[in-house]
Amino acid sequence: MNAYMGTLYRHIFHILDVAGSSAWNHICLGTDYDGVINPMDLYPTSDEMSSIALDMELFWNINKNNPNSEIKALYTKHLYGKSPKFWIDKFLMLNGVNFLKKYFNDTYLKYGLKPKTGWVLTQTEENLLFS
Repeated sequence: MNAYMGTLYRHIFHILDVAGSSAWNHICLGTDYDGVINPMDLYPTSDEMSSIALDMELFWNINKNNPNSEIKALYTKHLYGKSPKFWIDKFLMLNGVNFLKKYFNDTYLKYGLKPKTGWVLTQTEENLLFS
């Protein structure tokens, strides 16, 4: 698991280092929710999504307290004042759902117009997803 998580986080952190903290509002796990074309062996289908969330949080929490100061700094700097769970939820679910809400609706698909109202999940929708 450490090799998978380390690789995943290096990719995420590289994106953040290049694009800045606002990238957390755009990046998400690319999957068709039935299993990616070439999935990580530990998470071959959508059934494992809850496992990957827990594993990602555990790995981040361990490394933000790592005795190696470079590793600790890497995992602390990308928190931007939030918890690992906050960013992991955005990466695994919220950003993907927000993208679908924005672009997979009649206003956009039929007419090419972005909705005039906000497309970010409402609190009720977030509660339904994470309850």
